[in-house]
Amino acid sequence: MSVSWLRILGLMVVSASLAAGCSSASKIEVGGNCIMNSDCIQPLVCTVGKCHDACHTSADCSAGQCVKVDNTTVCQLPTEADCSTTQSCSDGFLCTSDQRCRALCQSPSDCTGAQACMSGICHDACRASADCPTGQSCVKTDNATLCQLPAEADCSTLSCSGGLVCAVDLRCRAACLSRTDCTTEQICVGGVCAAPNDLDPNGQLPQKGSSLGADGGVNVPDAESRGADLAVGAADAQVRDAGANDLAKPAPDAPISTQPDSGAGTGSDARTADGGGILTVADAGAADVSPMTSATLTASTSSLACGSVVTGQSCNTSFMLTNSGQQASGAITVTSDSSDFVVQTGGALDCVSTKTILAPNASCTVRVVFSPKLPVARTGTVTFSATPGGSGPVNISGTGVCPADQQQNDAGTCVPLVGVVWTQEGIQQPWVSVASSSDGTNLVAVSGGDDNAGYIYTSADSGVTWVQRTSTKLDWYSVASSSDGTKLVAAAMNDYIYTSVDAGLTWVQRGNMYEWSSVASSADGTKLVAGSLGGYIYTSVDSGLTWTQRGTAQFWSSMASSSDGTKLVAVTAGGFSKGIYTSADSGVTWTQTDTQSGWVSVASSSDGTKLVAAVGNNGYIYKSSDSGVTWTQTTAPEQPWMSVASSSDGMKLVAVNRSQDVAYTVYTSTDSGATWTQQDTSRNWSSVASSADGTKLVAVTFGGYIYTSSGPVP
Repeated sequence: MSVSWLRILGLMVVSASLAAGCSSASKIEVGGNCIMNSDCIQPLVCTVGKCHDACHTSADCSAGQCVKVDNTTVCQLPTEADCSTTQSCSDGFLCTSDQRCRALCQSPSDCTGAQACMSGICHDACRASADCPTGQSCVKTDNATLCQLPAEADCSTLSCSGGLVCAVDLRCRAACLSRTDCTTEQICVGGVCAAPNDLDPNGQLPQKGSSLGADGGVNVPDAESRGADLAVGAADAQVRDAGANDLAKPAPDAPISTQPDSGAGTGSDARTADGGGILTVADAGAADVSPMTSATLTASTSSLACGSVVTGQSCNTSFMLTNSGQQASGAITVTSDSSDFVVQTGGALDCVSTKTILAPNASCTVRVVFSPKLPVARTGTVTFSATPGGSGPVNISGTGVCPADQQQNDAGTCVPLVGVVWTQEGIQQPWVSVASSSDGTNLVAVSGGDDNAGYIYTSADSGVTWVQRTSTKLDWYSVASSSDGTKLVAAAMNDYIYTSVDAGLTWVQRGNMYEWSSVASSADGTKLVAGSLGGYIYTSVDSGLTWTQRGTAQFWSSMASSSDGTKLVAVTAGGFSKGIYTSADSGVTWTQTDTQSGWVSVASSSDGTKLVAAVGNNGYIYKSSDSGVTWTQTTAPEQPWMSVASSSDGMKLVAVNRSQDVAYTVYTSTDSGATWTQQDTSRNWSSVASSADGTKLVAVTFGGYIYTSSGPVP
């Protein structure tokens, strides 16, 4: 018992120790990775995935600036503050000349509450230079008293910003009328603010390369960029610091010298006093100090061309925006005047509209995507602008084109070529044969005599809806249609031939009972031809009312007729019969033109000169351009073909097979079978039919559905 309690006590001690250790180790120090504030040691906060010290001003930070990130003010980490190029800084920060990452801004709200926005950069606010980080001085600008960056103080090569003027010591200083215009540590000397330790023994700012006289006046090398001439009262253009006893103070009414210094530069400033005692300082020539050029945005090109782009695809193009000026730009705006040309963002170097600010010589990329919706030529303009920075257009063009398997229709849109896309229609049946009117509107299909099958169906809307037309189940084998779809003929195995003169609404039994295998019709539905397995060919010239036996007994598998019913073609399936037979007198006489066996389907042009026939059981497709006198094998591959169909001109052909071993396929041809294109590989096809112009196809599957396809022919 005692041993057990000791073991339990020991486990409790170990558990407590482990718990304490885990709790301590789970908190993350400054700079460590974090997800939420609770991950960091208090009072650190988690920002941009790192633990940071919170701050109010930069004086609270041991390294880096106090910055506003995600509405939280934190001290920059040393790795976040140091930089050598703009790309070394995080988004929203600029690498300034002192190699420090400083926050970009467009308004004071982008900075901390203890900062001000000047020249697109957040500056620490101050009352005196002691409030500023090392190397910065406190100055009064147009809008705020803030810490001046080292590069902003030097105007030997760059102009001043924030309403400051370039003084004779080549420092950007605040203009003043009295000491109240300066910070608490400065006095007003020669119309500018300066700290006492900035002055020479004579109480003046030392001149450095200035063109002004010994009076210590203000040098304004670019009067236009600084807004206006500097005006100060004559009585106030002197040293005004009652507490600075070591400075020379001229009498209140002492005149101000307007003579240039004999050692001055190439230019000179005219300083005149009017009757009201107002002193005007104007730049009368080029000073030794060159003014800093304003931000200037320049595009790498004036135009972009995408060329031809397939609809549904995209052209990705771009141009570079560079700030060729010597000042930072304002926030850049990039817009496109066309929905076809869309400006993209998300890349590390992208120009982000209303956010990106470019430092001098810095660049960003404007990426544009052209995604044509229609097969037409498009033009557009991408406009960029910034203040400062200027604006400009880049013209862009591109032409939408249809994909290879599509073509532009009359409405100006791309539609799939006929045979490319098939739409499922009707109900599931063991479909065996289908026929079409010349315009492809009226369709008829028959199914075999399996369970729940063996009926005739018709459609009057190109296959969208289907209606069962017969109630007696028969083992239907073949069906044909007149050009207008009103006269139909259907044949059943071991049964009779049936005809309809009202688009399939009613049917009448015709002829004798045979193993009917195929029927065909003239365009007007008057002349019919039918064949049976192991029997003869029968023809009718009165829409099926009477029939006449023709030819010899064969295993007839398929029949086709010219539009006028004069030229006929019939093929045999095999057994004791072989070959293709043609007739030029509506079936009265027949001529054998081929001795090959295994034919399964044949089709004819409207004039009966162009024929196409297929051999089943891994055979080929053959064509004839002389009404069947001679036959040529086409380039269609070896397949277990089931059915072929032709347009009225014999140029547009379609063929289907039904063998899973080689993938169920549809092939189309637009050049009378010289070349073929595979269109579909997913259905157990059994029969196919075409409209007269070849733009509408209908096909049926054995044990599946009816499918339609429509579209232009290339």
